[in-house]
Amino acid sequence: QPFISKYITSSMTNGPLNNDAAAPPPLPSMMHSFATPVQPLSRLSELKTLCGSPRELWVTFAIKFLDSLANFSMHIILVLYLTQEFAYSDVKAGAVFGAYGALITAYGIGTGLIIDRIGVVKSMYSGVILSLIGRLIMLLVTASTAGQAMLLIALIIVLPIGNSFMFPTMMIAIRRYTVKKNRNFVYGLFYTTMIIAIFVSGPLVDLFRLLLSGDDNILPDGSVEQAKLMYFAWTPYRGILALGVASTVVECILCMFLREIKVEEDEATRTLDTITNESDSASAASTTTSTQLRTSSFVVSKTSPLQ
Repeated sequence: QPFISKYITSSMTNGPLNNDAAAPPPLPSMMHSFATPVQPLSRLSELKTLCGSPRELWVTFAIKFLDSLANFSMHIILVLYLTQEFAYSDVKAGAVFGAYGALITAYGIGTGLIIDRIGVVKSMYSGVILSLIGRLIMLLVTASTAGQAMLLIALIIVLPIGNSFMFPTMMIAIRRYTVKKNRNFVYGLFYTTMIIAIFVSGPLVDLFRLLLSGDDNILPDGSVEQAKLMYFAWTPYRGILALGVASTVVECILCMFLREIKVEEDEATRTLDTITNESDSASAASTTTSTQLRTSSFVVSKTSPLQ
């Protein structure tokens, strides 16, 4: 207000203020109050940053693909498997399927605490072994009284606990094997791997239903022939479950290549900065860069489960 009054008084007497007149202090720029945004890497640079990643990152991707393939192929046929192999009603089969999915989240509260204590490697082993046991039970049991009890144990206890170990452990593993600059990109690849497995599982289910015998347990009137349910027989649904068992066996083998490590943030960030700068250089220099990338690797260190 004093400045405005001075301006009005001066304009009425001597004309507009001269250039030497005192000016109000400039307002602070709003842009300076915010942190400088981090420039995202280009897609090519993001792909190059994976060249020096530890082997555990690629093992995690492979385990995620196989586990998703086993899970989602089973999800497609689970209700049909229960109705045609165990004479469940549609309502009962749907209820069991819903309980199976809900219990994965419920068990996750407890398994999360265990994962923090025992670390990535042991948690991955725990999830894979439990999943293998659950899928073997589902593959081999019949509709006898004991078989139906074992089936429910697999669907309500063993498999949900195994799944509640797998997903959080893999998320922690991705964080351990990456750094801030490429972590978002790697998480995107992680979910892309799952989507590819979902896409592949549908055609595989159709293929098994074409290659193996049809619904032999179904009578002409649509009912289930109870006598045949007491004996093990290869059906399309059991073939798909066998695929899940085979995938889980491969997961067990892949777990042997995991170590309890983490990428050193400072050294890896320095490597990524070099990659980003070199990706903008001339094409002659980029040839040398690609040769260096193939031999470089991030610095990793052993870590305790609680870190």
